[in-house]
Amino acid sequence: MTAPVTPNEQLAVRDLMTYYSYEASSVRKLTGGTAGFIFCADDQYLLKVYDDRISVTERCLQDLPSQLAVLEYLQEHTPLRNRICVPVRTVQNKFLYTHENVTGVLFRYIPGNAIGYARDYTLEEISQVAALSKALHEIDPAPIARLCPRENFQPDFCERLRQLLAQQADCLPWYFREPILDARAMLVMKSIVCQETARHLKNRNLPFVLCHTDLHGGNLIADPQGRLHIIDWENLLLAPREADLFAFSKKKGFSLFQEPTDPLVLSYYHLRRDLEDIWEFLCSILNQEYTAEEYPVILGHITRILAQIREHQ
Repeated sequence: MTAPVTPNEQLAVRDLMTYYSYEASSVRKLTGGTAGFIFCADDQYLLKVYDDRISVTERCLQDLPSQLAVLEYLQEHTPLRNRICVPVRTVQNKFLYTHENVTGVLFRYIPGNAIGYARDYTLEEISQVAALSKALHEIDPAPIARLCPRENFQPDFCERLRQLLAQQADCLPWYFREPILDARAMLVMKSIVCQETARHLKNRNLPFVLCHTDLHGGNLIADPQGRLHIIDWENLLLAPREADLFAFSKKKGFSLFQEPTDPLVLSYYHLRRDLEDIWEFLCSILNQEYTAEEYPVILGHITRILAQIREHQ
């Protein structure tokens, strides 16, 4: 066995043996994992470890057991078989384990790489995502409805964002303080627009389908044959189909998504996602979850998102 080189990798080896009776020959940490760490074991399994000291972890874990049960159902009973990440149960036949400040989930490893953010999607990739999302949206949710959280059109983070901007913006590290203070009035106004739009949509009795709600290049894995797989289902939701489609509605090739869409609902999910991303970045900054070396990358994300919010109609 190749000895793990970091304490976190050693912890992963221990957890694999303790909770899955699996003796890993090699374990390596992968990039990603905004709520903790991700490890690959022998190119067979992917261990995702959530750290409850990270600000976004509570949201990620809120519905995770039921969402993992939905993934198992999708693998066993739907056309998405072998196109999604598949959870592996522990020796106690549970979907996850907990100890100290961590929660762990094991998945079958999908060989390949995320198609990423730094380039435009190819038309072939868009075509595959369109087919996958259509297959997801056509699944009858009745057998799993009790397991699925439902869209409630209550973006409560908007109020918390306004409170943070009013009370803690001046406490941000200098690196982020000026751009956030410059954008504060705009963010307050847009957060109010988001909530008012949500109240309007809640009264429209929109049709709900099964949605991933976080479809982007980081959650799409291309295997060696070029087939795309969808990972990271912590935001799975019964919601309007626009909760998935908004992420591609401004991309070249959106016409390949042959599903009906409502412009107002698409606009709502665009704005909601951008505001929530700003809220989570600010919480993580105030929680001192980034190193100074990571500041330029985080500021780049924040600057890009603020520009998108300013342009939002």
